[in-house]
Amino acid sequence: MTIPDWLKTSLTGFLQVSFVAFNSYTIAHFQPVAAFVSSFAISFVWTHNVRRAAFGGEGERLAYCFGAAAGCVVGMYSAAWILG
Repeated sequence: MTIPDWLKTSLTGFLQVSFVAFNSYTIAHFQPVAAFVSSFAISFVWTHNVRRAAFGGEGERLAYCFGAAAGCVVGMYSAAWILG
């Protein structure tokens, strides 16, 4: 089974912004190891997102934004749960 491009784009947007939200939480709560790991993850996932978001069609851009918005909420809750 092949994963559609719009779903891949949505999932990588979700991952990236989840790590951004997680990273913001770790910085605010002075958790340097978690901040380092999440910063690395942000950059790694970003390298996969650049081409998709920049050169994709409108549908892929919307999928990316939807995934990113959902990732923000999940990252925020997961950081509070893991570190709280």
